[in-house]
Amino acid sequence: NEANYRFGYAKHFLRLVDLCVQSQANCLAASKAGIAWLRENFEYVDADGTARPFGDAVVGGLAKSTKTFETGVVQGAGTSGTTTTYAVPYDGGWHPTKPAPPKATIAGTALAAQLDAWTSKGVVEADAAAAVKWTSDYFSTGGSLDSCRFVLIGAGSAMGPCAKLLEHGAHVVAIDIPGVWGKGGKRPASGLWKRLFGLAAASPQGSLTYPKTASISEETEAAGCDLLNECKEIGDWLCDAWLPTVPAGATICIGNYTYLDGELHVKLSVCADALIDRLLSAAKKKAGVKKTACAFLCTPTDAHVVPQAAYYGARDNLAKRPYRGLENMFGKLTGLLKPNLAMPIPVDKDAKDPLVAHRYICDGLSVAQGPNYALAKRAQHWRAVVAFDAGHVVSSVVAPSTATLSVIHNKTFAWAYGGMPTFGFEIFKQDTTNAVMTAVLLHDVLNDDAVKNPSSTAGKAVGNGLEIFSSESVHGGLWRSPYTVDTIGEVSALIYFSDLAKPYLTGLGVGASMLALAALLVTFPSST
Repeated sequence: NEANYRFGYAKHFLRLVDLCVQSQANCLAASKAGIAWLRENFEYVDADGTARPFGDAVVGGLAKSTKTFETGVVQGAGTSGTTTTYAVPYDGGWHPTKPAPPKATIAGTALAAQLDAWTSKGVVEADAAAAVKWTSDYFSTGGSLDSCRFVLIGAGSAMGPCAKLLEHGAHVVAIDIPGVWGKGGKRPASGLWKRLFGLAAASPQGSLTYPKTASISEETEAAGCDLLNECKEIGDWLCDAWLPTVPAGATICIGNYTYLDGELHVKLSVCADALIDRLLSAAKKKAGVKKTACAFLCTPTDAHVVPQAAYYGARDNLAKRPYRGLENMFGKLTGLLKPNLAMPIPVDKDAKDPLVAHRYICDGLSVAQGPNYALAKRAQHWRAVVAFDAGHVVSSVVAPSTATLSVIHNKTFAWAYGGMPTFGFEIFKQDTTNAVMTAVLLHDVLNDDAVKNPSSTAGKAVGNGLEIFSSESVHGGLWRSPYTVDTIGEVSALIYFSDLAKPYLTGLGVGASMLALAALLVTFPSST
């Protein structure tokens, strides 16, 4: 009954989180109901035009298969010595004045020191830093990925782990768009597969396996599949052709790294969810499989249950603002600069320990991203909750705001990114995010004691499914920001421009932040 759902959706997502944190029963029931609703209400249209509910067509198997994929493999021929050091590309955060990819890498003690610095600054949580250190130690002591199989839906994604996994000798199954798409154009999809093939060929001991169309002779064009229109066929290939080849003792992890704009993102999530559900179920039944896992990169711009320490960190950072009075006045006038302090939600009125009696929420929703984006990411949460309850490892971790091309091509986002460090953020460069988030993924999949493993002592202590997303967060400062991310964008952009003008305005004796706020007070005097 929301009159303007496009801009009024956020409160409904917050209400859903509120209901889910009340109990694990609520959380699990809502997650199952959400998945069921998507499968009942999205239609799948066969090649002959027959339309059925997605659940009946793809999950139930009624859709008519249009093809059978064959299997292609690129075997790595790199040297084994490259896997002994886990390095993270890093030379500082991204800024519009410093947009180049990292020119340096950090590893070992230097990586540990940077992780400690990020933790101290509030850019990552301490358990995320510990996870990255664990992975670094794993490789430095001779650890191998030979027994792992990583199925990556959206393998060529800018934010995905494919390159880093292959660098360290992993066996990757790549699901991505058909290489024949765009043939003859400026950006043919065959270029994506050429890049993936090159990464695989340079991998030490690793490999890249992919579905391909036999009737196409050029391999970079034959590779790939159409997730939206060939979901059932991809599932058949994964479970009937690829899965039987997996050796005993293997760990199988399937992750969704897809993205498209608008409603296509939701459709991708629905299709990817069906693949994840099907493969996890089949792998769990396969004799000899050691461990099953699914993986997602959570957006920081969502409503999350957060640790108590992060909540109080945001409160402390608000109290320390040097121009708090001016910012408070500005916030009242404009509706911007809303404190990042959602009321704790009581969940156990009889508990004396406030950490047990309440759960803490960070409202990181960005209304500008729209309800389609929010629903697509929430669908991933639903699968994570259901999978964890079913005994699968779930590496669903909050990733930082990252300067990918798809984001910074929008100049307003780039400008806002330029000013967000004023509020405690660090905007990550793409290569840095890839390496850090892959390290957390590997920790979750390989470490039997990880909190993301429902069989571990820490995993068994997870009292609510939404707590899956509150551990090991690399939020980039959002959870501890003094103000909600949805109310700092305009201010951040003006701070960025005032910083550019700073050398010319120092004679005025006015700080950049105050200049930006003064400008906004003039710009938005009647926005209330």
